[in-house]
Amino acid sequence: MKIARLLELCSGYPYFDLAFLRQFSGENDATVDLNVSRWLANGTLVPLRRGMYTLAKHLRKAEIFTPRLANDLYPPSYLTDAWALTFYGLVPDVAREHTSATMRRPQRFVNEFGVFSYRHLDEAYFWGFRTVQTTRGECRCAIPEKALLDHWYWTQGEWTIARLRELRLQNLGQLDLGKLQEAVARWGKPRIHRAYRCLREIVREEES
Repeated sequence: MKIARLLELCSGYPYFDLAFLRQFSGENDATVDLNVSRWLANGTLVPLRRGMYTLAKHLRKAEIFTPRLANDLYPPSYLTDAWALTFYGLVPDVAREHTSATMRRPQRFVNEFGVFSYRHLDEAYFWGFRTVQTTRGECRCAIPEKALLDHWYWTQGEWTIARLRELRLQNLGQLDLGKLQEAVARWGKPRIHRAYRCLREIVREEES
C-alpha cells in the first residue's frame, strides 16, 4: 500500500486499527502488516496500543480528543475516579492519568497522548455514566456521584471524615446527595455507606 492510499483512507480519522487497514487497503494482510511496521519505524504512524494507530500530526486532519480516546482504547469503559473528579472540579488536583472503569481485566496504555489506566468493576457496578459534551468533543464519563463512589471503592481503607478532608473536596454543591444516597444503597457495601455518612457530616458542617 502506498502512503497516498494510507492518507486517503485514514487522514480524516483521529485514529484507526489494523483491522480497518486490512479490510480497506485492497492488499493482503502480510503486505499491510509489513507496511505498518515500516510506517511505525519512520514515524508516519504513531502507536496508541497494540493494533491501534494514529497518523503523525502533520498528516492527520482530525483532532484527537484524549477523553474520547480513553473510551475507544479499551471498550467498553467510562472515565471515572480521579480523572472525573478533576473534570467536574470536585478536587483541585490535576489528574495524571485518564482512569476508566471496565468490566474487562485491568489494563494500562502509555502513548504520546498520555497514560490510560483501566480498573475492573463487576457488571453489577458498571453503571452511573453518561455521554458528556464538551467544546472539543464528547466522551463517556461517570456522573459526579458515581465518580466519587468508584474512588471510594477502589481506594483501600476506611473513609473517615479526616481522610475525606485529605481529598480537599470542593464545589460540593454539584453533588446531588439524594442521588448519591440512592447509588450508595444500590452499591450495598457497608464501607461505602460509612463513607457517605461521613461526607454528609462534612456537608452539614459547611452549610452551618
